[in-house]
Amino acid sequence: MGTPVGILGAGSYLPERVVTNAEVGERVGVALQWIEQQNQIRTRRYAATPKATSDLTVRAAERALEQTDLAVHRMDFIIVSTSTPDSPSHRPPPTCRTHPAPPEQGASTSTSSAAGFPGAEVYSRILDCDERKTAVLLGDGTGAVVVGPVPTGYGVVACGLHTLMTHMS
Repeated sequence: MGTPVGILGAGSYLPERVVTNAEVGERVGVALQWIEQQNQIRTRRYAATPKATSDLTVRAAERALEQTDLAVHRMDFIIVSTSTPDSPSHRPPPTCRTHPAPPEQGASTSTSSAAGFPGAEVYSRILDCDERKTAVLLGDGTGAVVVGPVPTGYGVVACGLHTLMTHMS
């Protein structure tokens, strides 16, 4: 049996701009009470204009690293899950762009809707703010975890990664 692994640190980052249900409701023509009753959402956050997904990701990663005794150059691998990368054609892990890492450090970006655990999203850049179905739900924010060795008896018990191909034509 190998070395057990677990979450060593967790961090998150939300942009400063708070967008209320009143603001969204007025824009899309629904009552703020309806938004909260239907979705249990009171506010969402939007990133300031020059801020990219990578900027938010770095802040969350720094907060996660603060809970450990590790530095970014000690990380073996960085994975970023997002459906809103900085650029649709070039998808390096955001933490590598602003925090250069050693060349031997592995990195990957997973792109999909509802990105993953944890995820990094800046939906305010791609969202139609006048479209009711998404404007009432989506905002910007990111989360990060540091995974590493933990004492025997702790950590992840089991993990599985599966693909269900029933909807393929």
